[in-house]
Amino acid sequence: MITRSLWLVHQAYLTARTLQLSKLLVCNRQPGEVILDPVYPERHFAILKPLVLGLLLIPFFIYFQAPAIAEITIAPATSVTEAGVTESLEEAFGLPHAKADNMSPDQIWTMLGTGAWIGNGNPNAPKVVYIFSDPACPYCHQLWREVRPWVEAGKVQLRYFMVGILGSNSTAKAAAILASEDPQASLSRYEQMIHNESLEAPIEIPSTARSQVQDNEALMHNMGFNIVPGIVVRNQQGQIERWPGLPAPDELASMLGSLNSN
Repeated sequence: MITRSLWLVHQAYLTARTLQLSKLLVCNRQPGEVILDPVYPERHFAILKPLVLGLLLIPFFIYFQAPAIAEITIAPATSVTEAGVTESLEEAFGLPHAKADNMSPDQIWTMLGTGAWIGNGNPNAPKVVYIFSDPACPYCHQLWREVRPWVEAGKVQLRYFMVGILGSNSTAKAAAILASEDPQASLSRYEQMIHNESLEAPIEIPSTARSQVQDNEALMHNMGFNIVPGIVVRNQQGQIERWPGLPAPDELASMLGSLNSN
């Protein structure tokens, strides 16, 4: 690259020198000497002058910018491992030092089990999935629809932690579900509504329900999430998997298992 640049600079110099000599010849022509286009060299020198200057700057650009270019790297793709999310994924979602990172799988599972969750599906299902969900989150509603085959087949029980981190009415709606006489029925009815805004938020949020929403949000952050949905499952090896956001269809199948297995 440097050899090529030096060659270009050399050619530019020769071109400039030739044009300059032509300019001098035109300016110092002898009486009676015939010149077909006395302004030709002058005009071309003016046109090529910026190009020549640009070529002269190439070695300086290479010298100063090459180290910076060499340092550019492509960040690895984020993924979910058996022990949880990778460091790059945690950093991307803003909570690289979640409390759950320093806890064993059993401790995490116990902490989740004692929270204020709302069950959906067979309580004796072979797989339990914890979901942090916001009433105003469209991806949470989409997740509800996409997991129906596993829930209806009795393969999975969903345990919802209602939070209110999106929109002005999120907290009130989450509290309304938690404070209802039958939170499970209220959540199911709300998720099945065509227009979810029809859920009336209470004018005054009961203190118990408000405290539960706040506790759920603290638990969500302790698990390393600051977006919804946040999904927590335990794989066949007993390790905790944390999935931020809506999983792709193949990821969901991998997470929940086969529908055809007994």
